[in-house]
Amino acid sequence: MQREFNFHTTIKPNDIDGSNHVNNARYLNIFEEARWSCFKGTCYDKPDIYSLGFAPVLIDCTIKFRKELILNELIYVNTGITGIEKNLIIHMKQTIFNQAEQKVCIANLRHGMLDLKARKMIEFPKDWLEILIKEKKNAMVPT
Repeated sequence: MQREFNFHTTIKPNDIDGSNHVNNARYLNIFEEARWSCFKGTCYDKPDIYSLGFAPVLIDCTIKFRKELILNELIYVNTGITGIEKNLIIHMKQTIFNQAEQKVCIANLRHGMLDLKARKMIEFPKDWLEILIKEKKNAMVPT
């Protein structure tokens, strides 16, 4: 099972650190923006999700950095769903590509769904999973 989403963006001044490249912590924010783009226009869009009483949470993440990103560089993030365990854990692979189409950073992640009131993990809603695994491609324009 592999459904892929592409998210395009530009490296902004607040992404840059004292070394004039993207700070390692900012990569997590870029990856998160890309994941939320999968749900844009659905009932699970980021502004609406918390009112439903549950939200996705990152369980673990492994990141490999290969190249640096610099200010104003156009990038895209490819997000692929690589597996789902018992409707409780979603496996994702995210890769950032630079404007030369080179792999810059690769992340392997696992997500769960948190009941915000009970503060415990729950199954992902069936329609949430359907959004992630249906065949339609999802792409955003550069910001």
